[in-house]
Amino acid sequence: MAFNVESTRVPTSIGDVYVTLADYAEATDTVRGIVEVRDQNGDVMQVWTGSLVPHLTSAQISGLQSFMASLRSQAEDQLLP
Repeated sequence: MAFNVESTRVPTSIGDVYVTLADYAEATDTVRGIVEVRDQNGDVMQVWTGSLVPHLTSAQISGLQSFMASLRSQAEDQLLP
């Protein structure tokens, strides 16, 4: 019987990146992200998830808030009677 040799997994690339914007009716906004770290074989070895707010500038936050307000207004105009 052959022995399995464990190879060291090395992070070599970033896989999928997801960003979720939420504008809740209770007037709270969130920006969250998910980042996959892949190894030398392309397999996901680690997933980072968390708030993106600490990584954004004030201008970026303001722009996202404006975008979400515009999207909410458009949804109200087009989806409500």
